[in-house]
Parts: sequence; C-alpha cells; structure tokens
Amino acid sequence: MVEPSGFRTDWAGRSADESPVVIDDYASTAGAKRAQLRAVSGKQPGDPVRAVKAIIAAVESPNPPRHLLLGNAAFDVSTAYLESLLAQFRAGEAVARAADFPKE
Repeated sequence: MVEPSGFRTDWAGRSADESPVVIDDYASTAGAKRAQLRAVSGKQPGDPVRAVKAIIAAVESPNPPRHLLLGNAAFDVSTAYLESLLAQFRAGEAVARAADFPKE
C-alpha cells in the first residue's frame, strides 16, 4: 500500500474539477478544505519523480514493503500514530493479560 504525503502533481490545481456552484452553508467545512488545497497546490514538498522511482524499486524488490510511506509528513504522521497506539497497548497490558485463564 502506497501511503504518500503531499506531492506536486497538480491534483489540487488546474486538474481539480470543482463545481461552479458554491453553497454558503458549506463555506466553513468543504469550502475551507477546498481553499486550503488551492493554497498549497504547487507547494507540496513531495517530488512525483522520486515517488515513482521509490514505487518501482519497491515493486521490483524481492521483499517489498506492505506499507510504502512516501514523504516526510507520511513518515512522521504514521510513526507518531503507531507510537501512540503502542503506548495505549502498553497502558492496557495488565488488563489484556488478565483476560486469559490462569496458568496451571
């Protein structure tokens, strides 16, 4: 599974197909997200050429990764999430282990 962060592919730029109809009720939600995407379009740190090379290398690898993180943000967000999850597991370790039958 390829898990990229932001890449300069023009996905949120000229190639974005948006409805010309603007609904004021959505200005603070979907409208804000649309504006945010437009604001970063063309400024994303990810290089699409480097991403493609990394994907090809992963596919051709004898031991390809199950999750291919691409970009600093993808790596940072993913590892922070996993560290948080591991901390939750460790905090509940005693409860988890106490759910088994006692060892004889």
